[in-house]
Amino acid sequence: MKEYRDHEGRRVLQIESLAFLYQREGYNWLQRHWLNIRHKRAIRRADIIMVPDPQTAYELEKYYFVPRETIVVESDSSMSEEAIGRREEPRRRAPSAVTRTSSSRRMPPKFRYSRSSRA
Repeated sequence: MKEYRDHEGRRVLQIESLAFLYQREGYNWLQRHWLNIRHKRAIRRADIIMVPDPQTAYELEKYYFVPRETIVVESDSSMSEEAIGRREEPRRRAPSAVTRTSSSRRMPPKFRYSRSSRA
């Protein structure tokens, strides 16, 4: 599930699958409950809901009573964001000072794991 706004300011929600609703093998009861709450809130706020196939659109209508007019079915499973005009901002990298660890903050040698110290 992915939320963002398109270039017109509408709230867009991308849903890949609702498998947690009917495939109980991969999820415990708490995960299913939490995912259900998150999806309900996101669906309520969304102006447009994008799904990869008609089956997921049917599940949205069946389980969450979403009007068909708000669902956009992408014919391919790539979930193209260009279909609704999303403008992707370039990702920023963390400064090298943040990613490097200074030598004063490293663990002492006797606590470090090394392959040679194993018998």
